[in-house]
Amino acid sequence: MTLRKRTDAGTYQSVVRIPVDLAASYGKSHIQRSLNTSDRREASRLDKIHEGECQVGFERKRAELRGEASLSPAVLTTLARYAVDAYRLQQWGDPFDSDSDDYDPPGGMDLADELAKVGLIHAPAAASVYVADHAPAMNAVDQRRFHNAVIKAYEYAVQTEMRDVGLAYVAPPVDPMPKEDEFGAPAYNADDKYNLGSEGAIALDDACALLKATKWWTNEISPKSRLNYAPTLDLLCGLFDKGRLMHTFTPTDMAWLAGIVDTLPVNLPHTGDIHDHLRKAAKAQCETIAAASKNKHRTIIRRLFGHLTKAWYLKVDVSASLPSWSKGDRKKVRVQFTDDELTTIMRKLTADPDAAEMYWIPLLACHTGARRGELCQLGPEDVAPHEGVWCLHIWENDEGQRLKTEASKRIVPLHSSLIALGFLEFVALNRENRNGRIWGHLHHNVHGWGDGFGKRFGRLTKGLFAERPGTIKDFHSFRHTVKAGLEPHVDYGVLDALIGWSSEERRVLERSHARRKHTRDGYGTDRPIDRLKAAVELLQYPWMNELLTKNDRLHSTDGTATRPTTGDGPARTGLRQIPCLASSEPTVAED
Repeated sequence: MTLRKRTDAGTYQSVVRIPVDLAASYGKSHIQRSLNTSDRREASRLDKIHEGECQVGFERKRAELRGEASLSPAVLTTLARYAVDAYRLQQWGDPFDSDSDDYDPPGGMDLADELAKVGLIHAPAAASVYVADHAPAMNAVDQRRFHNAVIKAYEYAVQTEMRDVGLAYVAPPVDPMPKEDEFGAPAYNADDKYNLGSEGAIALDDACALLKATKWWTNEISPKSRLNYAPTLDLLCGLFDKGRLMHTFTPTDMAWLAGIVDTLPVNLPHTGDIHDHLRKAAKAQCETIAAASKNKHRTIIRRLFGHLTKAWYLKVDVSASLPSWSKGDRKKVRVQFTDDELTTIMRKLTADPDAAEMYWIPLLACHTGARRGELCQLGPEDVAPHEGVWCLHIWENDEGQRLKTEASKRIVPLHSSLIALGFLEFVALNRENRNGRIWGHLHHNVHGWGDGFGKRFGRLTKGLFAERPGTIKDFHSFRHTVKAGLEPHVDYGVLDALIGWSSEERRVLERSHARRKHTRDGYGTDRPIDRLKAAVELLQYPWMNELLTKNDRLHSTDGTATRPTTGDGPARTGLRQIPCLASSEPTVAED
């Protein structure tokens, strides 16, 4: 096996030497394949896969030269049953021939004696008789596999008769893929070593533990990703026997697994019999998981088999046949809120000004386009002036803060309406929260700071907006609302700088508008913060004008009315009384 780099194209190619005993059959000395990559690491991985595929091809070629045919397990089982029936008919006669006096069944305990001698006497004889009667066709069959299949078929035939006469109980056979139940894993042959690599056999549960010990799992992915990937490994161990040897997996198993993943229900229980859960979900016609979740399962399955192939436990990565659900079955597209929906949502969320997070975070989302996690992880030092303009500093300033992409790091000017409502006073009052955030009631978990808030937001806004087929509306729709409001009025450079556009969102935008020319036109010229501030001020909402009007009424006498809470108190929405949209009257009685 050799890895070469092509000087003309700059890409690598894999070169595998053909064994001497097969060189004449192939008519050449080497097999070459272009790997279509200039990355050394990726080329090394593909090179090993190519070498494994070649080794499988060499073994098949040798089997052909020996005259051995490769038969499927189902065909071998059928042939084995015929061999057993023919042998027993030869030995004991035909029980259904009423005119024959030659039938001498081995009744009673003789069945147990026959069963004990299946492997030593009867099965080899049955296989030999059948091969002799069906030569030359059977001469080309792998005799070892056929012999093992005859032993299994003979044992089952005798045990069935023992059950019928009351000598033993034998469970009825279970078809590995019965038509009425598609949740049984395909049968496999544990003796088949065509995919066994040089490192030897490894069981499924040990392979999962091996993957979890890799540097990729422990250091290169986030705790959240590990939490998302672990159920897939548990799913594999539930669908298949956790002790199953990895080299016995075939493309047939992958095709069956792809069908299971394609029909996985949402909220699948993690405990109990996975096959039973799947049957119940199929009967209840439960909603299936989205394409993104299917691809998440595909990612970790391919990572598992890819790692075993790279570590030489396997010769060929059979998971390469797993399909991708990213093209045919896309997840629902998030869309913006309509004006009426946004008004309805904000009326409900601002009805309780004492619920600080539910009041301020949606208001910030409407005027910044920031993501939920970016707003929920804000600390008091993240709200500070920049070149004389009060801004949100969205960054990874401490260990608990995370950003989606590098482009997410940015500075977003605060809208004047938020300042007028008292957001700066709210931040000043919440500088000493025990959790280090301006939101005293939020808690951090593996999903970040916004998990609990997102669930509560979903409960409060359930049923407040309509979703067209193929679309979805949630907190992220605030981001699309801001994008739709600014897009006609600012160039893409300002839009990118404000909302921290990710590459995926940028590609969607470019496909829909085909305007790649303006990506960052003019950004970096005289005092860009002024341009960003001007863009933010373009966001105007009718319901915000109502809030500001009520705010003026609340503080028409003086603007210094204070709330009686300090520390981590339950209210603390700001130093001043906060208006709401729930009614046309002020939130407190006026003197």
